[in-house]
Amino acid sequence: MKKILLAVSFLALLAGDVFGQRKAYYFSQFYQNPQILNPAFSGVDSVWTVDVGYRKTITDFDGSPESFFVGGNGTFPLSRYREGIGENRHAQYEAEESPQSRHGVGAFVYKRSVSDYRHVVGGASYSYYVPLARSWTVSGGASFYIDNWNLDLDNLRPRRRDDPTYQDLLNDGGESTSYDLQVGVAVFRKNFYFGYTFSQRLGSPTVSDEADALVGYTGHGFNAGYRWIFSADWSLLGSAHYKILAHSKNAYLLAARADYKNVLDFGVAYKDRDAVTALFGLTVSKKIRFSYSYDLPTPEMSSDGKGSHEVVIGYQFLSGDKGRYFW
Repeated sequence: MKKILLAVSFLALLAGDVFGQRKAYYFSQFYQNPQILNPAFSGVDSVWTVDVGYRKTITDFDGSPESFFVGGNGTFPLSRYREGIGENRHAQYEAEESPQSRHGVGAFVYKRSVSDYRHVVGGASYSYYVPLARSWTVSGGASFYIDNWNLDLDNLRPRRRDDPTYQDLLNDGGESTSYDLQVGVAVFRKNFYFGYTFSQRLGSPTVSDEADALVGYTGHGFNAGYRWIFSADWSLLGSAHYKILAHSKNAYLLAARADYKNVLDFGVAYKDRDAVTALFGLTVSKKIRFSYSYDLPTPEMSSDGKGSHEVVIGYQFLSGDKGRYFW
């Protein structure tokens, strides 16, 4: 089936894809790979993990959006204490010795498909953690991603063949590669975190001047969260994320997740002008974690789909004292 390409709709798709900070929000559970949100959070928890995820958007047309990703995080040296599921992580935080300097690393690869459009991103991140006092730590990090998108031009029928964007696509063969550099800083303690990121897209523009005016090549991001500890078994983490994008509307995300005994967590999130998300996670063993989320689109986005399902399976192969705390 031939597709009709409108320049403005394609530019909106491109603006959402090529910019580094926006790719994190293609997944509702991106908090499980915090390095894509802020490289200073690479390896923030005292664990080594690998997560594999799949996301599918339900639509009325063929070729509806679907995404796959693989991500990992780790830190060294690990802390000396260990924790199992169902154990009191909060007491271990209180009893923890003075934090030590350490390194964090992360990697992330994902592929997104929408009909004849393909988008692949892959990269790595590094962070360094320095204790400020007994309960405070500051970190700095950087990440580098290779960003490639491809569009099958044989199945596109533009309304105007002289459209500058379409002509640039023809000249590029419907494919482009760019590079995203991101640097970040963060400060946190056992129940609070705050981070800032700066993102820069490297390389020359890949489409016309009209498209260039719509695509943000730099941006700023702010991340903050606070954990309320109600008992040895229950806690609640509230978080907020705000993005400032050049030549694009700013965006924010609000989320709250409850945790029970390091086994079960559930919550809700709101993505500005995008979706309301229900979150669920279950730690089935000391090594394996299962998570599911469902996105209900807001009225502004209801024409783009009927909702999105997302499943993530995580495997923890090394652990220190705390397991996953912030995320």
